[in-house]
Amino acid sequence: MNKMNNNILKKNDLSSQEESTHEIQDVLDQLDFYTYKIALFLDIDGTLADFKIDPLACFISKKILKSIQDIQSKGCLVSVITGRDYNSAQKLLADVSLPIAALHGLDIHINEKTQLNAINQNNQIFIQNFLCRLKEEIKYQPDLSIENKHHSIALHYRKNPDLYDIAKHIMNTVKKDNDEFKVIEGKYVFELIPKNSNKGSAIKTLLSYFDAEHYLSIFIGDDITDEDGFNMVNQLEGISIKVGSGKTVARFRLKNIEHVEEFLNLLSHHFPDSSTQITKKYGEQHV
Repeated sequence: MNKMNNNILKKNDLSSQEESTHEIQDVLDQLDFYTYKIALFLDIDGTLADFKIDPLACFISKKILKSIQDIQSKGCLVSVITGRDYNSAQKLLADVSLPIAALHGLDIHINEKTQLNAINQNNQIFIQNFLCRLKEEIKYQPDLSIENKHHSIALHYRKNPDLYDIAKHIMNTVKKDNDEFKVIEGKYVFELIPKNSNKGSAIKTLLSYFDAEHYLSIFIGDDITDEDGFNMVNQLEGISIKVGSGKTVARFRLKNIEHVEEFLNLLSHHFPDSSTQITKKYGEQHV
């Protein structure tokens, strides 16, 4: 069994938000891979792929994609929970076929043919209205950029982080009096999205679809928008992992994407041969 490098994963003190060193090996040793099946949920941007000013310039390393395939081949349920739209997420995953909960859980696809939740097409009227108003609002702000995800709209200020307050004000002004949408905040971005989008709900929906409520859930994310997912996994007594710094309800941390890459690689070597696995419902017996 491969041993983890020291200090790659840190355990979070939820009361003080201080980080204390904690080895990944210690976390994986908590998991009885011979008894319980695992459901692994992964964010993309800031977790599997570095941020870029142009979201289209992002990529997931071949090593990470290979580890995901290896983990999937061991019988682990692997899904992506992302703020990206479905087509964008699918392109980043290349030949790796995974269920994708896109647009922060609003648009869930099991595969190219199976979509779990139909999106309200009437929202397109709101989106077009938001788009017109946003274009007018940022006319004199060249460092702000709009990303039309068709069912949501993002306003990026990554080119100039000092525009945080302006970007926030613009989005709240555009959204004003519309109760069907909400403004969510991410890293250098604000997004207008239907109010029923929620990464935690997406995790619950996928577990239900695959009859995997008894699996041990792991969710890795990096952003404010991932907190709903962390909360859900914590409720399920699973393992929530935040990438990077900042306050969080996640119970563990990985320092950066390089550590995510190493964690996934070592996790892929932790699974037993499927013929030796005896599946129980997680929570029936804690080791």
